[in-house]
Formats: sequence, C-alpha cells, structure tokens
Amino acid sequence: MAKPAQEAMASSSEQQQQQQQENKPKPPPLPPYSWRDRNVNGRLVYIRDHEQADLECSRITEGSLGFDLEWKPTYVSGEPTNKVALVQLANADCVLLLQVSAMSKFPENLKALLNDPNIVKAGCGIQYDCKKLYADHGVVLRNCVDLSCLARSVDNAQWKGKYNQPIGLARLVSTYEKQDLPKGKVQRSNWERNPLTPQQQEYAANDAHSGWLMYTRLIALADTVEPKPLQVYYTFDVSQGRLYDPGSTSLPWSPTNPNYDPGPLPPPKEKKDKRERKPRPPRDGAQAAEGAREVADAIRQQRPPRRRPGRPKETGPTVASVSIPRGAMTTEGLASQTVPMAQADYRGRGRGGGYRGRL
Repeated sequence: MAKPAQEAMASSSEQQQQQQQENKPKPPPLPPYSWRDRNVNGRLVYIRDHEQADLECSRITEGSLGFDLEWKPTYVSGEPTNKVALVQLANADCVLLLQVSAMSKFPENLKALLNDPNIVKAGCGIQYDCKKLYADHGVVLRNCVDLSCLARSVDNAQWKGKYNQPIGLARLVSTYEKQDLPKGKVQRSNWERNPLTPQQQEYAANDAHSGWLMYTRLIALADTVEPKPLQVYYTFDVSQGRLYDPGSTSLPWSPTNPNYDPGPLPPPKEKKDKRERKPRPPRDGAQAAEGAREVADAIRQQRPPRRRPGRPKETGPTVASVSIPRGAMTTEGLASQTVPMAQADYRGRGRGGGYRGRL
C-alpha cells in the first residue's frame, strides 16, 4: 500500500476515535459532600471569643482531627500574606471554626491542643500552613499528617507519580467517597469578615471534616500493606517554623518513602509549533461570501481614508536683481546683470561666513 494511503487511513482512524470519545456520554455529576450527612447529631461551633475557644479545645484529649487554616487573600503581587484568620478542627462529633482574627488573643488551650503529640492533625499539603501558623502566632505543631503522602503510602496502586507531588483533598474525596467537594469563590473570600457568612462556615466545616474522614479511611488501609509504612513517611512536627521527624527537634523531615513505586514516567509533551495554524472548518459558498464581505467591511472601517498626495511644486533658485557698481565692471562689459540669489551669495561669501570683499 502506498505511503500516502496509509497516512490517510491512520488519520481517518484517529478522527473516528476522537469522535467516539466526544460522543461518549459524560458520567453523571457526583453528589456534593456535606459533613452533616455523616452525623446528624454533630455540632458546628463557630467561635470568636478566646475564652469559649479554650473551653471547647479542653474537651478534646485524644483521637484524630481534620485540620485546615484560612486567611484573607492578597490581591496585589508582592504584598505579604495576611495572618491566619481561621483555624478549622473536626472529628466525628464536632466541627470547630475558631476565628482567631476576631479574638483579642490566641487561645492558650488551642496552642496546647495543636502541640499535643497524642492527637493527629491531618490535612492535604499542610506543611506550609503549619509553618505559617508558627510565623503568625508562634504555634508549635506535633503529629501532623500529610494526607497526600499517606494516600501514596497505603494505596500505591491508585496513586502514581512523584511521592512529594500533592494530591488535592477534593480528589481524595471523589476517589474514596464518590462525592464532590466544591471549592468555588468562597475559598478566596475574606476570612477576616466578622461574622463569617453561612456559606463560608459551611465550606470551612466541609474542608476540615473531609480531612478527618480521609484520614480514618486511609489509616485503616495501612494494616493491609506489606511492608507496613512507617509513620515518618507521612507524619512530621513543626518547631521554629521548620519541619522535623515526629518526636525530634534535630532531624529534618522530608516527604520520602523508599518502598513507594512512582510507576513509569509519563511520555514527554510534544512541543507545538506556534506558527502552525489550526485548520478552519469548511463553509459553504454563501457563508464564505458573507464572511469575506464582513472581513472587507471591517478592514475598510479600520483603514484611514486614502488621500492622493499633491504634486510637489518645482522649486529652483530664487532669482533676484543684483546691481553691480560701475567700478566693478567685468571684462565682459556687464554694467548690471541679474543673477540667481544662491549664486550671488556663493560669490559674495567666504568660508568663514563673511564677504570676501566689496562687490
């Protein structure tokens, strides 16, 4: 078979496959995630007073917590970030929304709770959040779990790629709960607003609660993995704004797991030629003619009116009458004559700009 014919058949096959994929029905949207569906008797406590925050935090003495932070975004490039405005904690029974930006002081029992090594604080990619909380309020955190590293450690078959590559919380929820964790514009809203809107409170509660739920789901898989992943693969402490191995203040922590299989490398992306233009879909004769007229009209409207350039006037040396004194008669016997002004100036001026002599 000739080569052009083979290329034509391959191109036709690719077009058919692409058309089949486009015609393939999209999966139905996932139902939205809501913390209320897990426990109808659960409490949502929104707190703006440090004394009430101390009271609620003192009731949590063990177990695991979903952990997240929010702060007011900055909209100007180069400006420093605003301080942490909201601390979110959640477990099976309660969701605490602690708006520290509205409090006169940072709650002491909240500091003690976050520093407790017996209580897990779990979230996705929370390393920066923990560092920021120390920088803003001097809080030391212990027993922090990165859900991305935990998921790659206990479910390596599901997650491939670099071990330190973050996995979004919404992806974890859609994978293990078959539900959608919407983000939307609320994520970039003003978290220093006092009080927070119901939409902000619901968003913050779902974020913290889903983090707790994902931890309970994933940590249950750890017992099914051989060899069982070590805690240091996904757990860290934060002291003085730095990450350390759990229980240590001298061994720096980094997301590593020697037993993790990243899988095959993805194929390199093909570089697109910028000069290559996308083919335009064919149009019938009437549409093509109408389109050509529209383009021509647009060009005429944008183009300035054409002006015929005027014919330049012919210019020559200025003619002037120069009277020559009688005593300066030339040998040709010219008593007076008319010479061009430029020529007269040339004769009368020297190199220095002055006249050579009397005419």
